[in-house]
Amino acid sequence: TSDGKFSVDVEYAPRCGAALKATLEPSTCNVNLTASYLCQGHKVEAVGKKNGEYELSHEFVLPSRMSSHAKLVNKTVEVGVASAVAPHCQVGCGALYALDGKKDYDLTLGCRYAYSGYALAVRTNKLRSYTTSFVTPIPKCPHHVLVGAEVVCGRGQGWTGTLGFETACVLFKGNTLKARVNKNKEWAVVYIAKLVDNWTAAVTLDKNLKPGVLLTHS
Repeated sequence: TSDGKFSVDVEYAPRCGAALKATLEPSTCNVNLTASYLCQGHKVEAVGKKNGEYELSHEFVLPSRMSSHAKLVNKTVEVGVASAVAPHCQVGCGALYALDGKKDYDLTLGCRYAYSGYALAVRTNKLRSYTTSFVTPIPKCPHHVLVGAEVVCGRGQGWTGTLGFETACVLFKGNTLKARVNKNKEWAVVYIAKLVDNWTAAVTLDKNLKPGVLLTHS
């Protein structure tokens, strides 16, 4: 990555619905193990880390109707549910509760509309902060171009925003260029190239002019 870190992911996914994944970071000798199982819309996943941290999660999806998830991360419980209320429109809510005795919690409400490549979403955290985002394709463009933006604001605080775009490479078919910049003029660019034999290479560059390379094979 651009900050000089190196990691390796190895994943095994047989056709039975189970999957195993190992992530190795040689610089810290850290190993993360992930096991998951997918069956009839249900997905159960367990993640274990070398330092003893863990994650347990369950997701359920009923296509075009509703979805739910529950996650236990160390001493934090997170639950959420979303439901379709109209064509192409979903509403959802989520809660996060700390089990460390501090009785701290987060409550999030949101609404999302998506149709034919266009997407608009609005969400709020405890009615104190509000996040609005959208994604839209550029019409009448000879090749694939997407533009997206996100703005976060709230009562008694300023605002921040991020603007990004994605475009298909006109020189090499199947390759993609992505870029983003935020209010503080912090930017990042990534070029994703499809290589032979199901290899993919992603080259990144950020405001610090530090390059990063991610190689993926499936």
